Amino acid sequence: WPWFWAELADLVSSSVDHRNVRSVLADALPAPLWAALPALARWSATAVVRWMTTRLDWAARAALPRGLARRVHEVDDATLAPLCEGLVRVAPTRFAELVARLPYPRRGALFEAAVAPLSLQQVEWPTALLEVLPHDLREREATRMLELRRAQEHAQWRRELLGFRDIDQARPLLERESKAAAATERAEAHVALVRSTSRSRRGMPQTLAWLQRIRNDQDPVRQAVLGALARVPGQLFDDRDALDAVVAPIFDARDTSYATRHAAASLAKRLMTAHATAPRSPMFELGVSLLSRLAGQGGTLDLPPLHDNLPRGAEQAIVDALMPWLRADSKRQREQGIFRLWQALGKRAWRVSSLGALMERLVWEGHHNNAGFAAGLWIQDPATRDERVRALVARDRSALYLHGVFAHCHRRRQSTLFDRFADPPPKGRFHDGKIVIIPHVARGLERWTPALQRTFCTLLDRADLEPKRYSRTRAALVALRARVPLTEVSDLEPALRSSDVNVIEAALGAMVWTDRPAPALPILLDHLDGDRARVAMYAMPRLARLLPPAEVVDALATLLQRPRLKVTVHKEALRLLGHQPRRELELELGLGRPHLGGRLGPRPLEREALGRLRAEGPLLLEQAPLVVVDLRGGRRRAKREGSGRARASDHAGRIHHRRRGARERVERARRRTRRWRLGGPHLGQAQRAHPHEHQRGEPRPAARVLHRDRAGRRHGLLGSAAHRKQSPSMNWQP
Repeated sequence: WPWFWAELADLVSSSVDHRNVRSVLADALPAPLWAALPALARWSATAVVRWMTTRLDWAARAALPRGLARRVHEVDDATLAPLCEGLVRVAPTRFAELVARLPYPRRGALFEAAVAPLSLQQVEWPTALLEVLPHDLREREATRMLELRRAQEHAQWRRELLGFRDIDQARPLLERESKAAAATERAEAHVALVRSTSRSRRGMPQTLAWLQRIRNDQDPVRQAVLGALARVPGQLFDDRDALDAVVAPIFDARDTSYATRHAAASLAKRLMTAHATAPRSPMFELGVSLLSRLAGQGGTLDLPPLHDNLPRGAEQAIVDALMPWLRADSKRQREQGIFRLWQALGKRAWRVSSLGALMERLVWEGHHNNAGFAAGLWIQDPATRDERVRALVARDRSALYLHGVFAHCHRRRQSTLFDRFADPPPKGRFHDGKIVIIPHVARGLERWTPALQRTFCTLLDRADLEPKRYSRTRAALVALRARVPLTEVSDLEPALRSSDVNVIEAALGAMVWTDRPAPALPILLDHLDGDRARVAMYAMPRLARLLPPAEVVDALATLLQRPRLKVTVHKEALRLLGHQPRRELELELGLGRPHLGGRLGPRPLEREALGRLRAEGPLLLEQAPLVVVDLRGGRRRAKREGSGRARASDHAGRIHHRRRGARERVERARRRTRRWRLGGPHLGQAQRAHPHEHQRGEPRPAARVLHRDRAGRRHGLLGSAAHRKQSPSMNWQP
């Protein structure tokens, strides 16, 4: 069952039509189906809510399916009420996550309906639940919880609950708490006061006036207050002077920490985001002023990400405010502040010409160690990348050793790469010219001209001839050489004669990645009997996809005639055989098709290969996938069914019908397996592979597993070869 549910989860996630799946899962929802629930929630959030209602213990242990909270508004209150009632009782936090995106009236109605059967005298809700409740219910529950024993004995919990009360009721209590002797208690009281003001949506001027007392307080208290203010919606601030009076003490204090400065920067971002539509407003100017003063105090910019939720053009105001500090840092070769501002603005920095000019100056005049990093930031913009890359290469050829420059030239300016592979290498600001660094290029080599490919191959050959080269490095060079379109299989044969095992295996695996891999087939077949059989056989699947099917089947048939083969080779050969088209498979093995000369039987080669396949059937079926032969018309192709979960003696096999390469629907498989007919006089035990009957283990005599659909087409399974040997006739009867 576990493997069945895991495969079903993958099927549901990739399926479009979920109606068939719903009927199968109406009564069972195992935990491994967790990966499929987001897809099912997109199809029907109501069905997922009903499934979770009957499985409250499971829903309480696991998190909500991803995307369910976004679609729960599509579910009516009558359907949600049973689930909410159960979650409030066993997992209140899950209830908060479920209703967090609903309108406040619906949240209140669902909460009232859920707690109606409960006795709330001693119930304490988690703060996550209080956070999502409407104002009246939050005030009622916080007031009730303040009267319980825990709030009376633990001051920290009491102050946290006061933060959920209405500001008019909580202000006198919190102002008294904020006069405590311990700095931690004062910080908690100030934070609760800010949160109560934010949740009440009023009283911010009085709160800011009270918070000005932190001027002479300790840094942990200022850090907690600024962190709480940074989480307040920016629209609640309307008095610039009052807010500036609360923040200003951090610029005068000598013990201001990095965390406090970062909290002030987050507050500045919140102000600029909230007042983004009015860049000339006092609050927006205060946000820019805070960033400027932070840069002037510490000498570095402690900036949060500024590229989110900012209007177009706001980045110019930020850069203009900070430009005096940035230019001063540039003259002192202190480029870290400029880099931090560029990264904080993200793509917004591309549109600021003054910041781009400053970055270009750092490329050529800044500190030598930061030149490459500055150049990488300067060429980030796709609109100007080509022009700037050409300017870099024209001024200094060593710029080709920068990753961003080489990647662009690899895609757009291949002619400039000759200097990249030159010997001696170019010397300049970005490379010292002492060594040649070979880039790793796995794709796109077909864009290179033949002359450039030959230059690159020459560079690889020189690197391979150097003494004292690590074996793994030589193996990587061989693999890289195979990706060059001009490389032939014969060019890799010297690596096969190497004494290094890593190089030999790299050459065997790389042969199939050349542009003309056909000559690699006899080489791989020659290595299937030795110690490198594992690597050679693992390279065969790609080669089988590139060569004509008839050639592949002929090679596999010849391979199966060998007196001794490794188990890995047996398994892979059988799997590859199952992926070949039916026509080539029949011509080579004589399966289900009379000989062209009449009823004289298959040719000697076919008879010998088929006999060996039948004789070694039990061993292959125990250790290899089953080969399913599709006897239908139309797209005739042998299929593979990965077994390994049951021995060949337990069942003859399973049929999975795939239409047009897609995985079958679960319900369709269930209907078809019901119509399987098993029979025949010369068979051992076979077991049906229906998912719901897999564990019954009911023995059934069967000669062939056949199914006749409404069109009258046959489906057969090549399996249980030991029993078929007793009845080799191919005249199958449904």
